[in-house]
Amino acid sequence: MGLKWEFAGGKVNINKPYEYALIRKIKEELNISIFVDNKITEESYNDEVVNIILHYYFCTTIDGVISLNEHEKFNMGIKK
Repeated sequence: MGLKWEFAGGKVNINKPYEYALIRKIKEELNISIFVDNKITEESYNDEVVNIILHYYFCTTIDGVISLNEHEKFNMGIKK
């Protein structure tokens, strides 16, 4: 579903929690610092191309203004 969803993805280093990878990728892709409050859930997604496990976390922005470093466009869903 290109251009509809964005999941921070990337390599999770051995012996490092998923939270560290999430913090790193959000900083790289959106230029904001976050605090990972807690894990909400996880689920598997499989199709003919990928086999992944999605990990969902509740996060809080600590610092920064969103800057789209790797994204097509940004829409907060605010209607005028």
